[in-house]
Amino acid sequence: MAQLARKPSKHKRAGRAYNNQTLLAGIVSSTKDAIIVADVEQHIVIFNEAAEKMFRCSASEALGRPLDRFIPERSRQMHREHARNFGETGSTRRPMGNAEVLMGLRADGHEFPLEAAIAGVEAGGQKFSIAILRDIISYRQRERELETIVALTAALRATPTRVEMLPLILDQILEILGGGGAALALRDPMSGEPAIELARGNWAHWAQVSLSPSGIVSRHVLTTGELYISNNVLNDPRFIQLAMLAGLHAVACFPLIVQERTIGILWVGRRGSAAPPDIFTVDELRLLTVISDIAANAIYRSTLYEQTRNRLQRLATLRTIDMAIAANHDLYTVLNLLLEGVLAQVGVHAADVLLLNPKTQTLEYVASRGFYTEALKHTRLPIDEESYAGRVVLELSVIHVSPINLERSPLLSQEGFIAYYGVPLIAKGHVRGVLEIFHRTSLQPDSDWFDFMESIVAQVAIAVDNAVLFDDLQRSLEALGAAQAQLIQAARLSAVGELAAGVAHQINNPLTTIIADAQLLLKSIGREHPGYDSADAIVQAGWRAQRVVQRLLNFSRPDEGEYVPTDVNATVLNALDLVRVHMERNGTQIQVNLASDLPAVLANGHYLEEVWINLLMNARDALVEDRPGEILLTSRLAPGGQAVEVAVKDNGRGISAADQEHIFALFFTTKGRNRGNGLGLPVCQSIIHNHGGEISFASAVDQGTSFVVRLPLAGPTAHRA
Repeated sequence: MAQLARKPSKHKRAGRAYNNQTLLAGIVSSTKDAIIVADVEQHIVIFNEAAEKMFRCSASEALGRPLDRFIPERSRQMHREHARNFGETGSTRRPMGNAEVLMGLRADGHEFPLEAAIAGVEAGGQKFSIAILRDIISYRQRERELETIVALTAALRATPTRVEMLPLILDQILEILGGGGAALALRDPMSGEPAIELARGNWAHWAQVSLSPSGIVSRHVLTTGELYISNNVLNDPRFIQLAMLAGLHAVACFPLIVQERTIGILWVGRRGSAAPPDIFTVDELRLLTVISDIAANAIYRSTLYEQTRNRLQRLATLRTIDMAIAANHDLYTVLNLLLEGVLAQVGVHAADVLLLNPKTQTLEYVASRGFYTEALKHTRLPIDEESYAGRVVLELSVIHVSPINLERSPLLSQEGFIAYYGVPLIAKGHVRGVLEIFHRTSLQPDSDWFDFMESIVAQVAIAVDNAVLFDDLQRSLEALGAAQAQLIQAARLSAVGELAAGVAHQINNPLTTIIADAQLLLKSIGREHPGYDSADAIVQAGWRAQRVVQRLLNFSRPDEGEYVPTDVNATVLNALDLVRVHMERNGTQIQVNLASDLPAVLANGHYLEEVWINLLMNARDALVEDRPGEILLTSRLAPGGQAVEVAVKDNGRGISAADQEHIFALFFTTKGRNRGNGLGLPVCQSIIHNHGGEISFASAVDQGTSFVVRLPLAGPTAHRA
C-alpha cells in the first residue's frame, strides 16, 4: 500500500490534500510499474510497492526524502534544473519510451537503466510531479521471454512428430539456463510408467531410462500435478539416486498436463552450489512453466498425429495384403508380404510363421523376416509344452513371454531375443499354425498394436486356409486328370484289344502254318544247306510276328500271366540276344554292365523281355548317322536295397521338351511315318506298372536319352491288390 508522508508544517497542506485519496493510493499500490510522487520541492510523498522492489528500499525509508537520492550523483544537477523549471512554470512532461535512457540508483548503490514517464499535476492547490518508472533490464527480459515462447511455439507447430519436437524443447531449455541438464519422461500408454524418451546436457545418459512411479519425486509430480523444486538436491532426502544427477545441484520437476491428465514430466537441472538458495529465479520458473505447458500440448498433438498416421499406414498395409491374398495363390509370397507388414508397422525385430502338419502333428517353418541366422528354416516343433509355439496350439491363445528362457531356447539366445509373442492362426475353427513375434528389447504394446495384430493374424489365417484349399483343389484336379487319362487309356486299350483279338484270329493261323512249314524245311535240308539260314530267319520272323500280336493282346489282358521269382539279368540277356545281331550289323556299339548277385524279383519274364527289346530298339532308332552309335545297358541294386534298376542309355538325338510330355501317350511316336506305331512305350509302361515298378527317363537334345526301369523286390502284389 502506498504511504503518505508526514512532513513539517510547510508540507501539511499537501499531506492533507492526499489524506482522503485512498482509492488513488490503492491503484498506485497495485500497479506493476514503479510510481514515485514528489512535491514541488522534490520530496517523495508516494512510493509504491513496485518502487520498493525496483530500488530495494522500503516506503518508510523513502517517504519525505529527496527524490535525487535515487538518482546518480552525475545526474542530480540536471534533475534539480528540471525541478526548478517545474516549480516556476508548473509544466513538465516526459513520455515513456523516450530514446534517452535514464539511470537509477538503488539503495545499495548499484546503478541500473530505466525508462520513465514524468508528468506534472496539481491537486489541492499544490503541484506534484509523478514519475512512472520501468526497469529496462526486467522489461527486456520479459520481451526476450515472449520472443522465446513465440519462436518455440512456431517451431513446434512445424514439427508434427515427437522425434523432431523433443530436441527443440530440451535445447531451448538448456539455452535459457545456460547449460545444465534437461529430460522429458512420458507415460507409457499401457503400463502408465514414465520413461525418459530424450535427455540433453548433463543428463544425456538418461535416454531410455525408466522412472518408476514409486520414486518419491516422480510419484509426487504424477499424482499431484504440482511443480517440485529442489535448490539443493544433495540435502534433499527425496533424491535417492544422486549419481544420476551428474553433479547438478538444483532440480525442478514440471508436470506435463493435458486435459487435466499428467502425461509426463519435464526434468530441469542447473549447475551451481547450495548458495544462494534461490538458484532457480522466479522469472526462470515462470518461463519454464510456460514452456512445460506448451510442450505438453505439443506432445499430445504429436501423439494424436502419430497415432492417426500409424493407423492410416496400417490400414494401407492391410489393404495391400488383402489384394495380395486375392490375386496370389502362392502361400510363400503372401506370407512374406505379411511378415514385412508386421515388422514395418508394429516395430518388432523379427517374425515367422509355423504351419501345422496334420499328419505329423508338428509345427514346421514356412517363412520369416528379421533373423540373423538361417537355422530357423529347419525348425520342426512338436505340439507340447516344451516349446512356446506348441503351447500356443495347445492353449489356443496368445502366449507372451518376457524375458525368454534362453536356456530352453539356444536358437533364440543366439538371436538375442528378450520378448516373445505367439498367436494361433485359426481359420474356420481349425488351427492352421502359429505367428511368432520376437523382440530384442522390452516390448510393451498398446491397444492399437493389438488391434493391428488381430487383423494381421486374421489375414494370415485366411491366406493359409486359402492356400490349403487351393492345394487340395489342385490335387483334386490332378487326380481327376489322371483318372480321366486312365479312362481314355483304358478305352484305347480296350479298342486295341478288340482289334488285336480280330487280328490274332486272322493272322495266327497263317503264321502257325508258315512257322511249321519253315521248321519242316529246316529239318529236311539240314544245316549244311545254303538255304538253312534263310529258313531259320523265316521261323524267327514268324515268332516275332506272333509276339507282336501277343503284345497287342496284352493291352486288353495285361494281368494275364504268372509272376514268379525271376532273374532280371537273364531276361536282359535273352532280349539282347534277339536284337544284338541286327543292331551290331548297323555298327552300333553295345556296352553291357550288369551287376552280379542281384536278388530275384517277382515278375513275368516274357513281359520283361518285351520291355528290354522295345527300349533297345528305340535306342537304336534314336542314333544319328554322323557319329558312332553307343548304347549302354546296365543293372544294379537300387539305393535302399528294395528294388532292382535296369537302364538303357544312348548317345542319340534326344527328345525335345515338347515331345517329352507325350512320350508315354498311346499312338504317339517320334520316329516318323512308317517307322513306329506309338505302342512300344505305352506297352512298356503298362507292363512295368503291373509289376509294381516305375519307368522314367531323362533326355537332352543332341546328347541322348536314358530310360530307367525300377522293379521292386516285393513284386506287384501290393500294387495289384
